[in-house]
Amino acid sequence: MDQPLRALLWDMDGTLVDSEPVHRRSFVDAARICGLTLPGEFHTALIGKSEEAIHAILVADHGLSLSLAHWSELRFAAYLARIDEVHPFEI
Repeated sequence: MDQPLRALLWDMDGTLVDSEPVHRRSFVDAARICGLTLPGEFHTALIGKSEEAIHAILVADHGLSLSLAHWSELRFAAYLARIDEVHPFEI
């Protein structure tokens, strides 16, 4: 190795911890707080999309009136409210 290691990135989300169900539930929680009722598989269709793309879909197709920053804060708070539901995968 010619250069010393300066950083290491590790993706625990869905790799070491089973967080996807909590992401789904917290997304629904945040949408309900905004008065949105979304189809059952809505969140599944969004997996892999950026927060910006998801926000744009919610605004254009579902009438979300929050700014991207406010929506992101709400989503993060909803996820943290359920953080005790995130568990490591069984080995």
